[in-house]
Amino acid sequence: TKARRAPGQVTKRTMLMSPNATMKPHTKKAEEVPLSFPQRLMEILDNDEYKESIAWHDEGRSMIVLDTDTLVEEIIPRHFSRKSNFSSLKRKFRRWGFTLQSRVTAGAPYIFTHPLFRQGEHRLLAQMNCHHEAHNAKLAREEVDSPS
Repeated sequence: TKARRAPGQVTKRTMLMSPNATMKPHTKKAEEVPLSFPQRLMEILDNDEYKESIAWHDEGRSMIVLDTDTLVEEIIPRHFSRKSNFSSLKRKFRRWGFTLQSRVTAGAPYIFTHPLFRQGEHRLLAQMNCHHEAHNAKLAREEVDSPS
């Protein structure tokens, strides 16, 4: 049976729901919209189970990747549809506007920042955009195809 939630209880899914979700007047329920990359990344960072591999840094103004192997082999496949290597993940960070702070030594952790990616600031995620032609073309098609 399906677990029931108390009236007014907010779940992670509803809290992180895309701003593109629409309300149907006859149902009063938002349609499920897949989470964006920053929204999924926020879920990962908010999960204490992963803090040995990826965590908030600098009072929530950046994120630090401490264990790239665990991140790409275990964590990313749990939250995204496929496994990835760290180089691909870094490219995805760049496409979403994250910047990599310079590493002092080869063994130093990776630290990524984005002006709109802040711990606890879920509302800012709606302002983040992917700077990838294929991704933006898909979003444009979805906007045209969606009923007004």
